[in-house]
Amino acid sequence: MGTVHHEPMMRSHREYLNRKNDIGAWDYTTNSKNLDRFFYDGMKRNKDYDNIVTIGMRGDGDVAMGKGDDAENMKTLSRVIDGQRRIIKDIYGTEDAVPQLWAIFTEVQRYYDAGFTVPDDVTLLFCDNNWGYIRRIGTDNERKRKGGLGMYYHIDMNGGPWNDRWVNTTTIPKLREQLNLAYRTGIDRIWIINVGDLKPKEVPIDFIMNYAWNPDAVKPGDEKTYLENFARSIFGEANAADIADIIAKYSKYNLIRKPEIQVPGIFNHDEMLHMDSLWTDLVEKTERIKSKISPEARDAYYQLVYYPAVASATVAKIYNYATMGDSLAIDSLMEKDAELSDYYNTVMSNGKWNGMMQDNHIGYTKWSIPDKNTNPLALGFKVENDINPQNDTDEYSIPAHRYSKNISGEHAKWIFLPDLGRGEGCMGSDNVLFASADNPAKNAALEYDVDLSENGEIALGILPTQDVNPARGLRIALQLDDADIEVIDARQGLHDEFGEYTPGNLAMSKSLKALPEPSGLLLSGWMNGRRLIRRDEVFDNMRWLKAKFDTTPGRHKLRVIMVDPEIVLQQIVVNPDNNHYSYFGANKSTK
Repeated sequence: MGTVHHEPMMRSHREYLNRKNDIGAWDYTTNSKNLDRFFYDGMKRNKDYDNIVTIGMRGDGDVAMGKGDDAENMKTLSRVIDGQRRIIKDIYGTEDAVPQLWAIFTEVQRYYDAGFTVPDDVTLLFCDNNWGYIRRIGTDNERKRKGGLGMYYHIDMNGGPWNDRWVNTTTIPKLREQLNLAYRTGIDRIWIINVGDLKPKEVPIDFIMNYAWNPDAVKPGDEKTYLENFARSIFGEANAADIADIIAKYSKYNLIRKPEIQVPGIFNHDEMLHMDSLWTDLVEKTERIKSKISPEARDAYYQLVYYPAVASATVAKIYNYATMGDSLAIDSLMEKDAELSDYYNTVMSNGKWNGMMQDNHIGYTKWSIPDKNTNPLALGFKVENDINPQNDTDEYSIPAHRYSKNISGEHAKWIFLPDLGRGEGCMGSDNVLFASADNPAKNAALEYDVDLSENGEIALGILPTQDVNPARGLRIALQLDDADIEVIDARQGLHDEFGEYTPGNLAMSKSLKALPEPSGLLLSGWMNGRRLIRRDEVFDNMRWLKAKFDTTPGRHKLRVIMVDPEIVLQQIVVNPDNNHYSYFGANKSTK
């Protein structure tokens, strides 16, 4: 057993709060004696149990320590860890007698990048970006550590960049892709998953537990089989395939735009119709299967399938109506939302889970839970972009898996990752340990036939892979016809949630490099030099990279070449048009 990332030495934060008057300030620079005694008592109490001990220290209540000066914080942190190791030696006999971890969480990543480290026997617990994309992979040197590497990963978030609490928005293909990346690169000593309140996240919890037991047994495309087996184990054979499909789709549609970050104007008119159709079809299927469920399994069906699918559809439709200004339709849907939650809380299982679905989830204006569910039209949101699509555009889209040729490289190849991302799937590397070659011409490539307009631009839509190996970089390469290969910094538009890339931190870091300019594309929410509300790579689950070629209009051959294998390619938009708003990129039929 252990405590979480900000609770050192087997002491919970609640214990500290209950004893705060006696212990004093949670400040090691002024109160080290009392805090060392608090830490000592926690370790002494737990000596006879199997523990994984969190070492280090953050501020009071899961915040950064001190006044924000990283250099001072690192000096303090060094003293903290020295004191904690002395306590462990005093109680156990040696400093490394009990497993320990150091959580490299939020701002602590900056300390590590600046060169701060811990003894070799301590597990480095790398973290994700709070929304399910890991921030670091294990490098060759890190994988040699005695303590190894671990991961702290969110499928629920209460905090920045925004809440992700209400229902499940984590798809199984996304989990498999990110957990595979962690596991293959040596992050395998311990995985800690932030699951929130447990109930809405049953499916991803179950998958993670199964995957972690034997990661080698789960390949791309096995996610469907897993979901069918999950449904079969609860509801029997007859409806397993349909239930698995409902679970896969409601989480996928939620990941396109999570309920808490919905805002009027995200989709243009045609896209609203498309999303409305997807949700409507899913609700109809969910209702149809409901009538086939045996009486003893109906409560399970409601909590695992019906509620998350139908309630998510209701919220999505509310925001579509908010875009159109239809307050009466919104009021009706909000009544339905309340009825669905009330049934979950008070009727289902005779009220066993009363209060579980009490999170307000409509009308967010900041990251934290709103005081009440509110009609979005009452919050003053203004739709700044023109939601009426026009067909007089040269912009069109190509899903990444619709290539004309797939050329294998010497040590890796592009493979299809089914159902990952917004559409049918994405293209990723079959070997995430592939070492980037100096000569991209020998690497794996996807070839596409494209019709370029006069501006010679394309946009690559990739999943928002983080700066996982900053000393190396994050790159992808393009080649048009037989021209020179152009290597692109694939961090265009990376969202710096934790303030890593400030001038001061860049000067102090041993590995970080300044971020490139964002693409400026309307596809990624940039309009007239600034971002539209709630549009960035995290909220969109998509990062857009822009490339411009000096060439003649007409038919060309485009190669997308693998350089760093963590990048997952989802979509290519040819001739991106900043005069026509689209969230998905113009459909090819509009060209």
